[in-house]
Amino acid sequence: MARSPRILISYRHESDEHAELVRGLSDQLRRDGIDAVIDRYVPAPAQGWSWWMEDELKKADRVIVVCSEGYLESASREAEKGQGRGTSWEWHLIRKDFYDSRGAGERITPVFFKAGDEKYIPPEAWDRPRYCIADLRGDEYRRLLDDLFRRPDALPPPIGGSDSVGGTKHRVEPRGIESRGTGVRDRASPRVYLSYTHDSEDHKAWVAELAQRLHYDGVDVTFDYWFMEPGKDFWDCLDAEVAHAEVAVLVCTPAYRAKAMGLRDGGLKREYDQFVARSKSEDEFRVIPLICEGQWADAVPPSSVPDSATSFGRESST
Repeated sequence: MARSPRILISYRHESDEHAELVRGLSDQLRRDGIDAVIDRYVPAPAQGWSWWMEDELKKADRVIVVCSEGYLESASREAEKGQGRGTSWEWHLIRKDFYDSRGAGERITPVFFKAGDEKYIPPEAWDRPRYCIADLRGDEYRRLLDDLFRRPDALPPPIGGSDSVGGTKHRVEPRGIESRGTGVRDRASPRVYLSYTHDSEDHKAWVAELAQRLHYDGVDVTFDYWFMEPGKDFWDCLDAEVAHAEVAVLVCTPAYRAKAMGLRDGGLKREYDQFVARSKSEDEFRVIPLICEGQWADAVPPSSVPDSATSFGRESST
């Protein structure tokens, strides 16, 4: 897969509630395959926050500006004395990016959490695409993801070609997810359950991007971050999704094998035992091991899985 886009999020610490909304947005972007960065992810840098911000701006592919009344005051240098100085410095550096790109500002993406906050977008970003992220499972968030991944709403069909491919969307959508993708399937996809272990933050982000890519390419795929709902029991939701699946794709690593075999603690064994039972009793149910890390002997669980697997390491561009 292509390298995940690196996104710096610029915002003003206006309140604990606002800071948590920013963190929630950043966390979800990371789960969905975006290398999102906020200051709260790092300890106080030895070189100071101003130098840290300047360095992160250089590294970033895009900059999300969380627009609010306080942010605009700081960006306009109208905030009370001693308030929002860090934000003023950040916007100074961002304005320089506008200046250097002759006003294009392609890297800047304004977002806001309430519809009424659109008026707080700094005037330099007046013509940039903007997104109201009131719901991390809503249409605007999906549009933001498409923008960050540089995905169009639809691909044009070939000139003189069939109308059955291209911009048409032959897929079943994950609950709460509206596709803006460009899948080219011309038949219904089987329900695919993506099974993996939380080996590391990088691994989880990679699996999230895999799920996104499968979804946007027309596969009816589900994984835990999509089917979990607040207030519902995790295991009840998981059991229902496993029972509904027609295919289980196992993202295999040494940790996956150990947990599936019960050699390490974790809930994966309960999930994997259901795959084994279904593969023995149902001819239509398929298990597909996908080796993400390691080799067959140390990554793939031994019970009732095919004797071949797809190798698809995290560094692969396949």
